[in-house]
Amino acid sequence: MKKVRDYRSAMPLLLPIRLPTAGDGFCFESTYPEQAATALTGIAALTQPAIVLSVFFGGGSMEKLTTFRFFEIDRLAPHMPKFVDRLNGIFSVKPAANREKSLGQDYEVRLERLSGARPGYISGQMIRIQRFDYPGEVLDNSTTDLPIDNPLGHGIVFLFNVNKSILGIQSNSRILSVGRFIQYVNEYDDAGPYFTSKPILRPNAWERFAAGGTRKVTISVASPDNLELALNDEGAAAVAIKSMAEAYDAPKITIEVSMGRESGFLNGSIKKTLKKLIKSHAEGTINLEKAEVKISGDGGSEVIDLLADLLDIKKTINFHSKNIDLNYELAESALVEAMHEIGY
Repeated sequence: MKKVRDYRSAMPLLLPIRLPTAGDGFCFESTYPEQAATALTGIAALTQPAIVLSVFFGGGSMEKLTTFRFFEIDRLAPHMPKFVDRLNGIFSVKPAANREKSLGQDYEVRLERLSGARPGYISGQMIRIQRFDYPGEVLDNSTTDLPIDNPLGHGIVFLFNVNKSILGIQSNSRILSVGRFIQYVNEYDDAGPYFTSKPILRPNAWERFAAGGTRKVTISVASPDNLELALNDEGAAAVAIKSMAEAYDAPKITIEVSMGRESGFLNGSIKKTLKKLIKSHAEGTINLEKAEVKISGDGGSEVIDLLADLLDIKKTINFHSKNIDLNYELAESALVEAMHEIGY
């Protein structure tokens, strides 16, 4: 066992030690070296199905608020492969470099980790590969080039409920949006697409939205550059909105479509458009700042805030400065907890 540094005199870096019989789920964190040694000595007596020991070695850590979002994954046709089989097939490709896929200019990604250790679930990590424009290493009085020879990898975690076909994923569109993840799974070998995704809203939100007639819709879009992707078969509206933003150098566009004082409801296609916008926002393709719809029905009128009804869970994770394996474990455990909180 390596010599352990006293936590009382330095910021800790948790180093996971995984035993051959260990799985996932239980974490022992030692505050003092003697406790870590005791835990290692007596570990054979523990009967939990999953054990991860953490020993302090020095280093840095930082708390970060992390958002997880949830999606229903559907096959486009019954004869197409299951999502879990598709992931397993991609991950079986070796070496990992052969799993890399370019999804656009300077947008290379790959499936980095995959595990079926949790019964009924499959978890893993996607990374986005950075080959250019590296950040600098910060010294006391200057910055310098990073002392590396290989590309950088920025990761997000995901968890898939195999039986219910529900995907939970770390939401960070700066690294990899959910839409790009689904694109990767669909297009890895250019044989797809196979799957579509639908964001999970809070209970009854879609039902309330669908039940009433639409009187008014208000949306605000920040940086509307990707609206054409979000509304790919309604290009005229997307181009019009984008053109207005470009014409007036507007970083945000707010649109209201309403029946005003007239009776009746907006055309039913407005709901289809709204669903696409909410899906694209949840996947990280666009950034909606407002999405409200006023509906009327037998029970009267109601304003539904679709962004507030978008189901996400936020967790504060104490990420560590250098240990990528531990950071993956921490994020994956937080996602498992979040998935259980929403009943999946």
